[in-house]
Amino acid sequence: MNDIFSVNDKQVLSNLAEMGARLKQLAEAVENAKVKLHNAEAEYQNFAQVQLPMLMFNAGVSSIALTDGGELTINRKFYCSPNKNPEDRQRMTEFLAEHGASDIINHSAVVKDLDALERSGIPYTPAPEVNTSKLKAWLKDALGYNGGTPKFNIEDIPQCVHFSCVEEATIN
Repeated sequence: MNDIFSVNDKQVLSNLAEMGARLKQLAEAVENAKVKLHNAEAEYQNFAQVQLPMLMFNAGVSSIALTDGGELTINRKFYCSPNKNPEDRQRMTEFLAEHGASDIINHSAVVKDLDALERSGIPYTPAPEVNTSKLKAWLKDALGYNGGTPKFNIEDIPQCVHFSCVEEATIN
């Protein structure tokens, strides 16, 4: 029986098999590195956002000099991503109006005079929009994070607003 592969072809196939085995090793190494990275990121996040902020708060410090000349500080990060469904928009609009922030609500309608439309008694459906950056800035201010007296507590903010404050330790 004749062998259809030449010596050169057999060498190429052998090399391909070896390279395939190497590729498999590399794929495993990449997967192991991803697992290590995920674990390191989780440990870092716990240390930076839970352990250090809590210890520094208990010690009454917001920054501390490190022996290598750096500085460990606590920074606040704010997140806000309100729901966009009509019911939650309405609840957010009511909350903002109750707390004197109607000016950050963008009302829209395809009319030139919304007040005249309301006076006319013509039924319409409001579609309030709130710029998320303005909302986050207003909430930070109203909660007293920018100084001044808080107007309400973070627990008073409707859940549909998805506002949170995370303290995180950073090294400068």
